[in-house]
Amino acid sequence: GGGASLACHPRPLPPAHALAPLAIVHGAIGVARHATALAQATAKFERRFAHVQAGMRAQGRPMEAAELDAMEALWQAAKRLERRGEPGYRSASGQAQGTGPQGDDQ
Repeated sequence: GGGASLACHPRPLPPAHALAPLAIVHGAIGVARHATALAQATAKFERRFAHVQAGMRAQGRPMEAAELDAMEALWQAAKRLERRGEPGYRSASGQAQGTGPQGDDQ
């Protein structure tokens, strides 16, 4: 009495043209993720730069004549305010900003 053979019969792969829509969807999702990350980074930069500009105006100093140390101090202050979700911290459009899941390393 011989036992049954457990031969492995792999399934054939679907034709390449059947996989193309899946590849397109996968690519679109990747592009959307990068676009979202870019939009978030751009918005963060704009908020912080608006804070630097407002700080320079408050000091009566034109941006063109600003020293890097003064601008860096205002940039770091914007990062601290953003992290804490300060109610007085405003975006470039004037709307109050809170903190988000994005990193603060820019």
